[in-house]
Amino acid sequence: MTIATDAPAPMTALSLDAADAAGATQPAGGTECVTWRIPTAGLWVAETPSAYLGMVDHSRDGFVATSSTGRDLGVFATLADAQLAVYRTWSTPDAAPRAGWTFRGTAAH
Repeated sequence: MTIATDAPAPMTALSLDAADAAGATQPAGGTECVTWRIPTAGLWVAETPSAYLGMVDHSRDGFVATSSTGRDLGVFATLADAQLAVYRTWSTPDAAPRAGWTFRGTAAH
């Protein structure tokens, strides 16, 4: 998924399908749309109409994902992988990465 605007960018059906294929699902209580905002270059913030979900920050090491509680979800090779980690903490909290600073996610290409 590529997001290159400052306007709100909701997760599309395609990106939600990709998340579902990776094992993530909608939360049991509802079907809120996840929106990724770009408040400044290199920072993506995820939210729904009712909740802050987390963020992704681009660093020289990759894309650093952080949950809504400030928990480090890892450093990922791609923006899409980092965004998926944040999405999973919302959609399936028990399946979210729990490794901390040493976790390094990689794309399965």
